[in-house]
Amino acid sequence: MNKPLKYLLIGVGVVILLLAGALAAAATLFDPNDYRDTIAAKVKEQTGRDLQLGEIGLKVFPWLKASARGVVLGNAPDFGSEPFAQVGEADVGVKLFPLLFDRKVEVSTVKLSGLRLNLQVDKDGRNNWADLAKDKPEEEKKEDKAGGFDMKSLDISGVEISDSSAKYSDARSGKSYQIDKLRLETGALSPGKPFDVALGLTAIASAPAASADLDLKTTVDYQAETSLLKLSDLALKLKAAGKQVAGGKDANADLELSGAATVDMARKRVGTENLKLKLKGQGMGLDADTELAAQVLADYGQKLYNAKGLVFTGTVAGQGVPGGKQPLKLSGDFSYDGAKGAMAFEKGALAVAGLDLKTTIRGEGLGEGGTPRLHGPISIAPFNPRPLMNQLGIKLETADPEALKSVSLAANYSGTFSSARFEQMNFKLDQTTMQGMFGLRDFKAKAMEMALKIDEINADRYLPPKKPGQEKPVAAAGDKKFDDQPLPTEALQKLNANGTLDIGKLTINGLKLSNVSLKLSGAPGATQAQNISAQLYGGKVSLSNAMTPGKEPGYAIRTQLSALQAAPFLKDLIGKDPVSGLGNFDVSLNSRGNTYGEFKKALNGDLSFRIENGAVKGFNLAQTVRKAKATLAGNMNYTETEQPVTDFTVFTATAKIINGVLKSDLLDAASPLFRVAGEGQVDLVNETINYLAKPTIVNTITGQEGKGLEQLKGIMIPIRLSGNMYKPKVSLDLKAALQQQATEKLRENLKGEEDKLKAKLGEKLGIPTEKDGKPLDKQELKQELNNKLGDLLFGKKKKQEAAPAPAPAPAEPAAPAEQKPAEAAPAK
Repeated sequence: MNKPLKYLLIGVGVVILLLAGALAAAATLFDPNDYRDTIAAKVKEQTGRDLQLGEIGLKVFPWLKASARGVVLGNAPDFGSEPFAQVGEADVGVKLFPLLFDRKVEVSTVKLSGLRLNLQVDKDGRNNWADLAKDKPEEEKKEDKAGGFDMKSLDISGVEISDSSAKYSDARSGKSYQIDKLRLETGALSPGKPFDVALGLTAIASAPAASADLDLKTTVDYQAETSLLKLSDLALKLKAAGKQVAGGKDANADLELSGAATVDMARKRVGTENLKLKLKGQGMGLDADTELAAQVLADYGQKLYNAKGLVFTGTVAGQGVPGGKQPLKLSGDFSYDGAKGAMAFEKGALAVAGLDLKTTIRGEGLGEGGTPRLHGPISIAPFNPRPLMNQLGIKLETADPEALKSVSLAANYSGTFSSARFEQMNFKLDQTTMQGMFGLRDFKAKAMEMALKIDEINADRYLPPKKPGQEKPVAAAGDKKFDDQPLPTEALQKLNANGTLDIGKLTINGLKLSNVSLKLSGAPGATQAQNISAQLYGGKVSLSNAMTPGKEPGYAIRTQLSALQAAPFLKDLIGKDPVSGLGNFDVSLNSRGNTYGEFKKALNGDLSFRIENGAVKGFNLAQTVRKAKATLAGNMNYTETEQPVTDFTVFTATAKIINGVLKSDLLDAASPLFRVAGEGQVDLVNETINYLAKPTIVNTITGQEGKGLEQLKGIMIPIRLSGNMYKPKVSLDLKAALQQQATEKLRENLKGEEDKLKAKLGEKLGIPTEKDGKPLDKQELKQELNNKLGDLLFGKKKKQEAAPAPAPAPAEPAAPAEQKPAEAAPAK
């Protein structure tokens, strides 16, 4: 080594030693604690706050290090005595030689412990940190910039924050939030190099009371040149719990997030790789264990967000879950355009509880101030609903065990967050297809609307099976238990439905109907109306009902049946056909009340019916009369083997109902054997009947039915129905009929004597009894008698003069002439 270089190096070494000695001497002679009061005074001057400083440490070689303990910064005026900030210990250092000779900043690990931060907002909205965040004047900023130190690099060995906390309280809302047990550890921080981060904290909220423990680990790689931030080996764990947070109930959740993310700060984009989210939680009576996987792409500058290949799987358990526990899987592609307030969920598929649902849902108006709208196709593949119903605890027995085995749905959905509508709907239940539209205009108001068509359905298949002996007992007259039962007025008044339902073929309660049409209209508080029309058994039925709401709801009911074949109708309805014929019925009723008893008492209206060419089975009027006649004659063992059937050609009746009492004074039935009239009343309130039927044996008795009744021709035989309207007592007064027969026979005998007297009188007077070989009728005889009397009294001339004049009306003067022989009968 040449001497000049050797001397140079020795000189540099001496300088360094002298500099180090000087710094050591300065550190020894200079005590920063002597300036604590000066520093506190300067802070007080600048901020108006008190500053307390504990021990201040200073080292200069080989590290320029500073430390402080027990630092307390006072609160802003009017925010209480609790300090704004406290620091238990702070420590930082810089390597001296790299700073002096290379302008490199090599910082030791920055340590901070015991931080306590108190952030407050008062009732007027003022906070306690605004005064500390004031910007410097522009002049100072320029001076700072001009006097800056040009660093070639900055390396920090790491950051350590421990045992720290912060709290925020808002006097306006009465809510407060707190971060406790804050800890942060990082690896070495060098520009362009990745570093590890570990963060942990506990977050606490006051209303509702909730807390969460967070633990985060990841590797951060930030490239300043490209503004790219990469998070790899991301592992986030969150354990949260709350009191009365989920539907007013306690809840807790464990969340785990893993994967990797890239943030392009220049382009304002975020992308993820292998992102997975696991969630376990309990709340609202549910216990969930789920996992979410997706590739997220977000352009937060353009407010565009996408989740491709989204798959959500897991199990949900709880009392409200079918079977207590159900696996589920949701998949699809999700996108949201925040600028347009539009979303799309495409290739959506949901599998849960045996259901396989597929959909593509799009939405608009989802941004702030918009009107949300959702729409798209939805379909449910055919499935057996019985297992699901069993899991739900729904026990449903059907008359047909093979019913309710297949359900499917396809429709176009449209709606909002408060309404739903299904159009072009194709719903299949077993062999039945229902098409059309169904919707809820308002979820809260339960406002339904529909326009549905069903091809064919046998409703009896879905009714509970009938058990042997499961017949309802006949209600006793005035049954209070039945009368006190409430009408479904509350449900009807709340009904909010408008629309139509058409059914091609319907079987219900054994009845077969076709072309059924149901119309509903009404809203809560308004008149509820239902109209039904259908074709059945060769005829038509029309039924309308209108209910007017109120404390005592009113009802108006109208039922019309035309050309109904009674026999097959009754056969299907009750299993037998006691009446046959072609029937027409018209019933118009109105009433009011809240119970069945009140309804019956206020019932008023009219009814009428007409049945043609029919028969009543199980009752033979002719047999009944013959048996009664035999009984009166002393034959107690009289029997017949003929079928108990009473034929009729026409059967009509009309009635009025006044305050629950049906009164009928017009009943007319005709058959080859009988003519029947009747009158009486049925008390619907007390469920009693008092009705008198008046059958009369006509003179045109023919065939076997008239055998043995020849003596009762033209006789009215009173039959009275009385007692319980469901089990009336039937009494036949044949004795009165026979008394009537005796009277009629006497009248016939007297009429015969009358005819003999007329013949003798005619013979004496020379009045002919025949004309052209035919007997003269009564009117002709009267005319001949009048002419003869005129000849005797006034002579031929008078008679001839009087002949052109019209004869006096024969009807009225003839009556006394006919009665004279009857009056003269006793003289005979």
